[in-house]
Amino acid sequence: MKKFLVATLVACVCAVASFVNAQEDQPLNQLTPLEEKLGFELLFDGNSLSPEIWQSGIDGYPVKDGYFVCEKGGNLETKKAYSDFIFRFEFKLPKNGNNGVGIRTTAANLDAAYNGMEIQIIDEDYPGIAEWQRHGSIYGVVPAKTGALKPIGEWNYEEIVAIGPQIKVTVNGKVIVDADITNAKPIHNAEHPGLHNKSGFIGFLGHGDPVEFRNVRILSLAKDEPAATDAAAPATPSVNGITLAQAKSIALAHAKLAASDVTFTKAGEEIDDGVRKFEVEFYHGQIEYDYDIDAKTGAILSFDQDAESFAPTAAPAADNGAEITVEKAKEIALAHAKLAAGAVTFTKAQKELDDGVWKYEIEFYAGQTEYDYDIDVKTGAILSFDQDAESYVPAPAANAGEITLEKAKEIALAHAKLAANAVTFTKAQKELDDGVWKYEIEFYAGQTEYDYDIDVKTGAILSFDQDAESYVPAPAPAANNGAGITEQQALQIALKDAKVAQNAISRTRIKRDRENGRNVFEVEFHVGRTEYNYDIDATTGAIVERDVDNDD
Repeated sequence: MKKFLVATLVACVCAVASFVNAQEDQPLNQLTPLEEKLGFELLFDGNSLSPEIWQSGIDGYPVKDGYFVCEKGGNLETKKAYSDFIFRFEFKLPKNGNNGVGIRTTAANLDAAYNGMEIQIIDEDYPGIAEWQRHGSIYGVVPAKTGALKPIGEWNYEEIVAIGPQIKVTVNGKVIVDADITNAKPIHNAEHPGLHNKSGFIGFLGHGDPVEFRNVRILSLAKDEPAATDAAAPATPSVNGITLAQAKSIALAHAKLAASDVTFTKAGEEIDDGVRKFEVEFYHGQIEYDYDIDAKTGAILSFDQDAESFAPTAAPAADNGAEITVEKAKEIALAHAKLAAGAVTFTKAQKELDDGVWKYEIEFYAGQTEYDYDIDVKTGAILSFDQDAESYVPAPAANAGEITLEKAKEIALAHAKLAANAVTFTKAQKELDDGVWKYEIEFYAGQTEYDYDIDVKTGAILSFDQDAESYVPAPAPAANNGAGITEQQALQIALKDAKVAQNAISRTRIKRDRENGRNVFEVEFHVGRTEYNYDIDATTGAIVERDVDNDD
């Protein structure tokens, strides 16, 4: 059934940009201002099919009143080859009309359904077609969903997104194909040697049926488009995957926004369950957008849009007149709790950015009750409030015999029989653990790590651990280059500390984050039913925190 041809998709393609719905604001055969900002290329201006853009088939597709129509049939293909792209167009079908879109074909005038990939354009009521021949299907490979086409004689709007092995087809706002073709095989007993091409030409594949086209445009998602290549050629994306800039472009294209229209709040790389991905977050007006994008293929792994979560605020600074002070935030919390400042003990009062909203976190105790407040720094509104009447054992006051942090460090050093100048402290802080105030003291001497919990009132050693093999000395940072360690180095440090081989772990997740003014890698992995969590200093490689939890 070569009749149902559609252009070839070379190797690995991933769905990344959302369809622009049948919009009334789409100018006829022109780019929208947003498309211009994103870098779309107009392939048809409404007046002619330019030989600078199209390499074959021009005579078979005469231009009429702002559209071109298939009359003689044949392949109308681009001169330029594309690997990863967003291809948008409008089409009108006659009854029993049949055409196709060929992608990643490596030579003009070949059978695109086999030399590359064909995305079907066909009347869904065409007699005798199989499910893999329906409109939008990857011909002979992936069947499409039905029900997206408008009645015969009306204009339809289609978008094809190809990134690596992921192919996504959207018609009139409905996704009808979203497939990873990495392991796809033909389902109609015919070979498709071009199915996994890496790049190639794009074109319309006519059979003489008068199918009409207009508003044809394309956005290349590849940094530098290669020449048309077959499956043996280097892949795009490369083995190193896409760049962060490309990930941001993919997210913006999906959101139908330009970079100048948004405020980015996060754009970084992490490993989640063994999958390297980019986390991209940004705001446009009152809307927050969150994307996880596969760092190898460019596929959108997850997407979330929240239309009510963002109130733009100034970056943290000294009181600038547009936001309340931390003291005012404490007063608001106390007034809500109906408590006087002299009747409580504050344990936290700090400013932080949470999901794009600047807030004050206020925590205090009154008797046995803990109060937690989140206060909007701009409006003073109480964003959240929690009261826990059983969680607190008050810390002894300093004048009631509490030892100092320096004294706790001395106690730990004396127990370890080490001098202060012989160790490197990695943690020395006071915290509440199950109702008991204690000092957590951690330090290294040579290859040995020492961990102490010391009672803040009595100075008693509550717990002690010494690990003579757990420490991988942090690599000295290169001279002022700020490079620090890599994700893989962070993982190896954690594995050595846990005494676990890399081939024994599963469900690995590595995320770069900033905690308490320090850049860290959060490393998580599992060995059987045991979960390991590490915070590794991203600059020095020091183990900032570790936790081991047996799921049993």
